Amino acid sequence: MTGFKVGDRVQALTRRGVVTYGPVSSTFSLYTAYAVQVDGDEERLYRETDLSAALFAVGDRLKDSTGKTYEVIGGPYTARVGIPWYAVKDDAGYEMSTAALGPLEFVTEETAPTIAVGDRVRIVRAKNAESRHGYEGVVTSVKGQFRAERGDRHPFDVRLDDGDVVHCAEVEKVESRSFTHGGVTYLPDTDYRDRDGDIWRFALVDGEMWGSHSDSRYSDANPIDGWRLAYAVDNYGPLTQV
Repeated sequence: MTGFKVGDRVQALTRRGVVTYGPVSSTFSLYTAYAVQVDGDEERLYRETDLSAALFAVGDRLKDSTGKTYEVIGGPYTARVGIPWYAVKDDAGYEMSTAALGPLEFVTEETAPTIAVGDRVRIVRAKNAESRHGYEGVVTSVKGQFRAERGDRHPFDVRLDDGDVVHCAEVEKVESRSFTHGGVTYLPDTDYRDRDGDIWRFALVDGEMWGSHSDSRYSDANPIDGWRLAYAVDNYGPLTQV
């Protein structure tokens, strides 16, 4: 194989690594080289002729074009046509051949951030609930077993601000203190006026926005004893920042 790019996994002589820079030409342009971060070692410069596309190894984590992940459990094996293949299993434990999966790429640690119960997240992928993509909520379980199809486990149960629970395959953490509902972003500890002229103030409590208003319909100023933002917007909105 000729021509590598930054991020490619390669076999560098007898070791495996990742291309971090290149290509570069040697003095007098005698050969092309790449900087490679070899597993467990520092970067080194390798001639292109010393590199080849990295083969998978048992234990490698891979993903296909849809984002499904697999673990290599055996191989390489040689098919009748001479193309090597590997045995893999998905997160549900089903075993299969890489020959049936199409293009695969390595999964790095950065692609699998830790999500815990209580985290506020945004829904990235939820089969049969695509209309909820982009919605925010609080994780209530990370051990869900829902599968829209074989092998596609949705481990995250997310309770949305309207109370609905969505089974999710992929979510992302929401680090900001702001809170989005119905496409509108709200801030805690900020005054909002409802359609009746009453003033509301909210606070983030366990990843959800709770609040109360100054009208006689409710006199306790403690947000946790009030209403969710979604309820306030749906019943008294729109809310306009004062």
